[in-house]
Amino acid sequence: MIKAYFLSCSKCDSENKGRCSKKLKVEVGEKNWTLTAWNRLGKVEIQDTADLTKRVHMLAPHELTVADVNARTAILSWRWTVQRYDNLSLTCQTNITDTEGHIEHGVGLKVAILTDLRPNWEYQVKVRCRTAEHFWKWGTWSKTVTFRTLGDVPDPLDVWMEEKGNQTLIVWKRPLDHQSHGEIMQYQVTWARTSDSNRLNKTNVPPSAHRHALRLDTGEQYVIKVTAKNKNGSSSPSAITLPVISPDKTSMKVSRLIGSEGGFNLSWSGRPEASCGYIVDWVPANRTEPVDWRKLPPSQTSVRIESKNFKDGLRYQLSIYACTQTSALLLERMEGYVTETRIKDNLFTSLKYKQQGSHVEISWDPVSLTEQSAFIHGYVLYWWETSGQNFSVTTNNPEDTSLTAKNLQTGFYTFKVAARTDVGECGNTTLIATLNFQSDSFIIIFIFSLCAVSALLLIITVLCYHHWTCIKQKLYPEIPKPEMPDWFASPVKRVPPYLQTDLSHNAEEHTDIPQLHYKSGEPLNNNTQDSTALISPQTPHSYQNQPAEKYWASPALNSSGPNVPSQSLFANPTYNPMMTGEDCTPSSDPKLQMRNGYQPQSLDEFFRLCQMDQDPVSFVSGYIMPPQPS
Repeated sequence: MIKAYFLSCSKCDSENKGRCSKKLKVEVGEKNWTLTAWNRLGKVEIQDTADLTKRVHMLAPHELTVADVNARTAILSWRWTVQRYDNLSLTCQTNITDTEGHIEHGVGLKVAILTDLRPNWEYQVKVRCRTAEHFWKWGTWSKTVTFRTLGDVPDPLDVWMEEKGNQTLIVWKRPLDHQSHGEIMQYQVTWARTSDSNRLNKTNVPPSAHRHALRLDTGEQYVIKVTAKNKNGSSSPSAITLPVISPDKTSMKVSRLIGSEGGFNLSWSGRPEASCGYIVDWVPANRTEPVDWRKLPPSQTSVRIESKNFKDGLRYQLSIYACTQTSALLLERMEGYVTETRIKDNLFTSLKYKQQGSHVEISWDPVSLTEQSAFIHGYVLYWWETSGQNFSVTTNNPEDTSLTAKNLQTGFYTFKVAARTDVGECGNTTLIATLNFQSDSFIIIFIFSLCAVSALLLIITVLCYHHWTCIKQKLYPEIPKPEMPDWFASPVKRVPPYLQTDLSHNAEEHTDIPQLHYKSGEPLNNNTQDSTALISPQTPHSYQNQPAEKYWASPALNSSGPNVPSQSLFANPTYNPMMTGEDCTPSSDPKLQMRNGYQPQSLDEFFRLCQMDQDPVSFVSGYIMPPQPS
């Protein structure tokens, strides 16, 4: 164990392990130095030759202070505890957090100016120095001093756009602490047509938001400017030009991109119109997260995109734009996964089947993007009976939504549908069905027949409804209700309708009275006695089968003639002369009295009608009832 150290015969302080110092006057020139280590077993010596003026290790600066602090500059000062440092040519280094540091040169240096500082930023600074000539090693660091710069207006914002439906989202990245230079109070968005730049529209956005939706005319070109404001003022405006969107613009073809190691590697051909560089943006294909982007210089045509927000199994859409003097120009569009993962089972929740004879069609709803954790290249359908023999059919079109199993037999089948991806077949969904061709055919025939009959009945009902009036008249004509005129049954003699005449005519006009003949030997009204037949040579021209006003005749006249058998006589409903079967000569000549003073012609003239050669009109006995003998 070492007990003591000696430097040129002077014992070293045991408290400073690894160091040994000796005070002496420094002179120019080389000098020998001996370091001795001693214990009870012996000693060891180390010798060196050096010029002390060329081997200077400076002490730390003392009383470090910061003065004249502004938004981006400050002055750092200190003092030396060794007086001879004031005459040395020194090089001093300042170490400031978040910067590369500063180097200062000078004789007896005691001051350094700090530049390129961040406004409203807290710094920690320290200093060390060395001799400018015969550099051997840096001196000791000083103590650390903390200070904060003054605030300033925010830096210009990083602005981009996103089309969402019929709206345009103006988005910007939230300024970081070293960009805001103080607390952001609000954002201001202004927009105007390029054809009318003097007509500005303006709106303020709260500091918690970093986007603003605009509904603009897609047939016009707009310039949008966004500024940030804090207590020190507003930032310089960041401008972006929205292109004119043609109504018949076709969407760009989207290619597939394969991610690697948690990111995407992109490259593209340079474009001469990209005067201000390129913009690469990315967003989840289902738009569940906001768009993100990165701006590149014109000389860069490849980039690796990485983000802490990337997720495995989530499809992203990436677009490459050229930044031109006017609006951004879309160059390429791609879709891809950072890492594809297996799709969960029971993907096809709406799986159903349809039997068509010996064929069975298995169908499902389109798979949404939120359920696709890998690219689907097609589908496969498996089916098997209880015997266990498997069959399958596939499709390479990811847009298909059905597959058909053909030439199946009656029985129980299990169907399974899976999605084909780069990570294997996944999303397995099964369906069990019982196939019965006869019952299915019977049901189809029954349903078809029922529909046909229903349709036929419906057509007949519609036709009958539209032609109901005609059908009713043809099949069910209206039957008149038989009515017995009062003058048939009443003991009071009434004037029959066919003898009615318009009394408003000239009183000199006459009414033709029909003759009534009774033929003996013919039954009348099914009476046991001999019935009579009534014959009228003509129908009065005043009778028109219409209801008429009733005329009352005088009571029946008593016959004073000879006694005539009752089988040959009947009471005439129009008047009361007694008549015989073949002879029109009455037994008496009574006067026929009519209502309203109407008097018919003489009976002789009336009975001459019997001699006319006209076809007689037969009267049914139900309408003219002969009187029964008393």
